[in-house]
Amino acid sequence: MPKWKEADPSLPKSAWHMAEADFVGFRIVRPLRVPSAEEMHRAWNNGVEIE
Repeated sequence: MPKWKEADPSLPKSAWHMAEADFVGFRIVRPLRVPSAEEMHRAWNNGVEIE
């Protein structure tokens, strides 16, 4: 068993669990309220182009 799997509390050991990886993660962000269709259109179609 690889050294990094020893901290995995699951049985059987998971190929994806890395308990000591405090540098890995993700964040989900959403608006507090859902914007109206008009607000969404203005935000996505504001005339700014990405080169």
